[in-house]
Amino acid sequence: MARSTARGRVVLALLIALGFYALSDILLWQRIFEAHGLSVFDPDYQTGHVAVLIGMMAVGAVLLLDSGLWALWFQGALYTLAFGGVEDILYYWLDGRPIPAALPWLDRSRLIFVRPLSGDVTNLEVLASAAFWVAVWLSLLLVLPRLPASREKLKALLAAGTAAGRRVSARCAARNGGAARSNFQRSLPGRPRSPASPSAPP
Repeated sequence: MARSTARGRVVLALLIALGFYALSDILLWQRIFEAHGLSVFDPDYQTGHVAVLIGMMAVGAVLLLDSGLWALWFQGALYTLAFGGVEDILYYWLDGRPIPAALPWLDRSRLIFVRPLSGDVTNLEVLASAAFWVAVWLSLLLVLPRLPASREKLKALLAAGTAAGRRVSARCAARNGGAARSNFQRSLPGRPRSPASPSAPP
């Protein structure tokens, strides 16, 4: 599968998963639990809602298994965007309502780390946290396709450097071997004199 095709598939899968996750929050929590005063069952609802998210992540991982690292990108992006403020923004945007000034139920979310030292999480902090996580995953979306090319270039440079080093070593070994043979021949006893050599005294 081409990298561009895999990247497009995971982005589309992420948008669909986030959209329907926020829509299920509207249809279940707001239209049923909140409308009928069932807030006492909030812990049970949140447990089920998280189970739905984990199920989406698992199904996405299986369907995107042939995409390699993009499957991991999908899981990480879906989890952090769902609990990092993006899903809450979609919740109000899809419902056609403004984001409240304070969102105290998000105080326990560790992925919304843009928060005041005291007091509840505000809408500006939710927007800042969501913008941060979107920027993180968009950056990875642009960087990950370049990693294989960088590894191939590095391998090519290492191979070229290794080949050059072998050639230099071979030349040095050849020169040292020739010099050693000459010195060995000079040290042999009874080496015949050249015709130009003067005769030995009687």
